[in-house]
Amino acid sequence: MVGRAGQVRALLDAVASTPAVVLVEGEAGIGKTRLLRETLGPAVPRAARGRPAVLYGICRPLREPFPYGPLFDVLRALRGHVPAGLSPVCGALAPYLPELSEELPDVPGPLPDGAADRHRVFRAVREVLAALGPAVLVVEDLHWADDGTRDLLRFLADDPPPRLVVLLSHRRAAPGVRGAHPLGRDYRTAPGVSSLRLLLEPLDAGAVGEFAAGLTGVDVAPSLARALCERTGGVPYVLEEVVHALGPAGLAERAGRPGAGPLHALPVPVLLREAMEDRLAELSPPAVALAHAAAVLQVPSSAGVLAAVAGQEPGAAPGALREILLAGVLLASGDDTYGFRHPLAQQAVYEAVLPPDRSVLHRRAREVLGALDDPPHRRLAHHARRSGDLGDWWRCAGEAAEVARARGDTAVAVELLEELLSGPAPDPAGRTWHAVRLSRLAVFGLAHQRSAALLRRVLDDGTLEEAARGEIRLNLGLLLNNQAGNQEQGRRDTELAATELARHRPALAARAMAGLAMPGWGDHPRTVYEAWMDRAEALLPRMPGERALHAAVRGNRLSLRVSVGDPGAVDDALSLFGAGTGTGSGTESGTGTAGGDGEGGTGAGAGRGRTGGEGGGAAERPGTAERRELARTCGNLMDAASWIGRDREAERFRREGVRLISQEGEPFLGGIIDGTVLRAEWHRGAWDGLDARARRVLRSAEGATGIEADAHLVLALLALAGGRWEESGAHLGAAALADPANASAPLLAAAAGSAIRLALLRDEPHDALAEADRIAVRLRRKDVWAWAAEAAPMMLVAWLRAGRRGDAERFAAEFAAGTDGRDTPLADASLLVCRALLARASDPAAASALFLEAAERYGALPRPYPAARATEAGLRCGPPLAGAGERLAGVTEVYERLGATHDAARCRSVLRAAGTAPASRRGRRGYGSGLSPREEEVARLASDGRTNREIAEVLFLSPRTVEQHVARALRKVGARDRSQLADRLRGAVPPQPSDRSRGGAGPPGER
Repeated sequence: MVGRAGQVRALLDAVASTPAVVLVEGEAGIGKTRLLRETLGPAVPRAARGRPAVLYGICRPLREPFPYGPLFDVLRALRGHVPAGLSPVCGALAPYLPELSEELPDVPGPLPDGAADRHRVFRAVREVLAALGPAVLVVEDLHWADDGTRDLLRFLADDPPPRLVVLLSHRRAAPGVRGAHPLGRDYRTAPGVSSLRLLLEPLDAGAVGEFAAGLTGVDVAPSLARALCERTGGVPYVLEEVVHALGPAGLAERAGRPGAGPLHALPVPVLLREAMEDRLAELSPPAVALAHAAAVLQVPSSAGVLAAVAGQEPGAAPGALREILLAGVLLASGDDTYGFRHPLAQQAVYEAVLPPDRSVLHRRAREVLGALDDPPHRRLAHHARRSGDLGDWWRCAGEAAEVARARGDTAVAVELLEELLSGPAPDPAGRTWHAVRLSRLAVFGLAHQRSAALLRRVLDDGTLEEAARGEIRLNLGLLLNNQAGNQEQGRRDTELAATELARHRPALAARAMAGLAMPGWGDHPRTVYEAWMDRAEALLPRMPGERALHAAVRGNRLSLRVSVGDPGAVDDALSLFGAGTGTGSGTESGTGTAGGDGEGGTGAGAGRGRTGGEGGGAAERPGTAERRELARTCGNLMDAASWIGRDREAERFRREGVRLISQEGEPFLGGIIDGTVLRAEWHRGAWDGLDARARRVLRSAEGATGIEADAHLVLALLALAGGRWEESGAHLGAAALADPANASAPLLAAAAGSAIRLALLRDEPHDALAEADRIAVRLRRKDVWAWAAEAAPMMLVAWLRAGRRGDAERFAAEFAAGTDGRDTPLADASLLVCRALLARASDPAAASALFLEAAERYGALPRPYPAARATEAGLRCGPPLAGAGERLAGVTEVYERLGATHDAARCRSVLRAAGTAPASRRGRRGYGSGLSPREEEVARLASDGRTNREIAEVLFLSPRTVEQHVARALRKVGARDRSQLADRLRGAVPPQPSDRSRGGAGPPGER
């Protein structure tokens, strides 16, 4: 009963209150029967003497239904169990139910009035049902009931017996259509009778994913769940058929590769095909023609358009349309628009049209839609192709792509261009042009798999001119770096493109070089990136009118300077955008151009190699290309400033970037900022709801690995602070560690630092050492020492614990030299922690002072979590300080406020050991039936599948104490076991697999 928990509860509540009338509404296949059978079966006990407490009747789709047939079927099932003591009026049932003649009273004499005779039958049915005792009368599919059955049920519903529940199911019909009121007219509940009208809606995408996973045991990605929901309309029966057709293997393939095998290629389920054939068989030829026209048109269309495509006069359509609506083939979906319930129903009817007739209908659709004032260009292209006119399709698809691009609908434009490049090309020159346009637009989209493959195929065509090949290759390289996360191949393509473009397209060559200058991209020394930047800037004097190009190169130079901590770089960047938001830059005055020589530009991003493309050309409105470059530069500067610890300035870049992106509407540019914002919220301690926000970014940016990496890193950090080791390790791998060669260098360093801490927590020192050695090689090679800030302290801890003090001292010295004189406030604080770690063994007092000084530096950024950890280390490593217990209690409160469960528990453990009672966290009377903070901590870890001993290690408690907390949590939330506890808490913390936690009360630098 996926997605039906609320309806199940409502139904059970209604059945428990008698007398009651329940109407269950929903379209065909929505799950009405399953809801009733699976809910009522186990919930309602059998009555005395073996009589069924739930009585089932079904209205059947017969041409001439038997009067009262469903009710007589119910009573016929009582054979051998008819209650004794019935009044003589019940004998009126004997002629209809000869099987019960021996158990019913004698047949009463005939009545002269047929209406009176019918009323006597109604009274008899009611009396038999009343004599049964507590019972539920279920009559399904009331929409197929004859008038007599409908009247009898209305008689029972108006005055049900005291211990009877009348439960009716029917398909919901449109107002004004026969069957819209299941009991013949609008029903009002009588006084003293409980009433419930239960509407079953289609499943949403989340429930569709859960449904498919339950059927196959395969985890369903959100994108696949959305596709299944759209394809099936969320109708459970249709969904079940589609999932069975896919099978676990097909679903697993699409779950792992969202672009694998389009769902529209699946055949229509046999039962659905047969159902649609049966409905069409009952229609007149004009109605069938309208249904065929609707299937060809695909989308909901007006009655006039349907009639024109069907070749009918407009005046003839209403009668045929009403016939289709009554048959349930089409649904009214708006003002004078009609369409199918879901794409599979449309496909079933479309495949029933003979191929020659399809071509005729597609040609008519092309003519009818093309004559509209605002023709739907994309649909025109579809009908042109299906009608067999290849030249018309090529022209229409190209126009549709250009219209979509001009309207800012990049995703649609990319999809159309992909279709053009996937099919036959009547115009080779046009194919090259479409490939160039696709390469420009694809860099701004979030979907990339198909575009990358098509562009690679185009590049393999030896007939391309060098200039076109160079632009396509450049955009492909940027796409591979940005969205696909294939930085090595992307860099190779971009380097080759710079050579191909140098002679004929110097502007694009400069953009390629500026992109290659971003230090987070690839595994090269800082000097390599600076050399590429010098080459890009050397080309600028040759192109004084290329405002967008100058903006791109200038922005990349600033991003490079900020990344390496060049003093004054942040201020210069702020000055740029201070001027750039006014008339000084020309970006708002409309004086910018997309390119002086008319060629399409390709942006060169910064930071982590976010080097998106730019679709140029004469159609660009003035200033668009330059604004886009400035927007990208804002995102890259925010990213670069965040990594060095200039958090307040990063926020200013974010605000300016959001303003510019709102004007351009490019999803990837917005995604760049969304990912960095997640890290910014983590750093400033805005953890409340951060887990859910990060998961939303993951869903929206699925496949765009650069954006996903930020979300995975934040989820890993949250899980690490919360003591969920296995979850943290999985996210660290997805963020960077599983593919370090293609990871952003600063993000890889941050992930490596967390991975070292995780390994130490799990008592895996060899893994910690291996990770420290790996990231040390990368940082030394890159020579951008600001990026060592989030990894260096944990690297030193791993080396010191292994007795490799020389390695620790050497790295700390390199770290200090690499950041000396640089604008790197985060690295400055981190370096103080490194020096404290080195001094801790020989001079605890000096180490304590260094830790506390580092805490002040972190707090000034502000970064409350590392500030709290440094304060804790300073209070614990040196000689007792005045008020240390009180200050440590304050640190504990910071951890608790943030949600750092493991850190807070460690501090409380230290305070208990020192005899200083921490603030009470046990359940107080004020919590009542709610969970206390400690119980909530324990419950969340228990819901992850951890044992009491593992929870005790994470929270620094005894297993016996954990056992007591678990018992209270189970009782308070009404759960039988830990599995149910996970269900109760799922809205806050998704369950994760258990792991081997190895917490301890060691130094906070290690724990």
